[in-house]
Amino acid sequence: MAQEKVNFGQEEALQEPIKLRLYALMDYYGQSKSDFAKHIGTTLNVLNVYYKRQTLSRVLIDKILDKFPEVSPEWLTSGEGPMLLKNRSEERRVGEECRSRWS
Repeated sequence: MAQEKVNFGQEEALQEPIKLRLYALMDYYGQSKSDFAKHIGTTLNVLNVYYKRQTLSRVLIDKILDKFPEVSPEWLTSGEGPMLLKNRSEERRVGEECRSRWS
């Protein structure tokens, strides 16, 4: 069974490479490459292959998004948009605090 790949063509080459996006995730969550690989259910060797090829399999994307549901799929696959999805409960809490201060 062939895995679907997200390949980076010439247009995407101008955007942030997948390697940098994965490093950004590791940095944000305070994980080493090895810890990150374990956390998403893969090995460091497999992760390094994706770094070199500049591609992600659909399986790896799904593993990352499963472990980090707040990460934007669009950002992860293309580098576009913010890294994290907006947290609606946090937005509501801040909005309620602001309203209570001004009412």
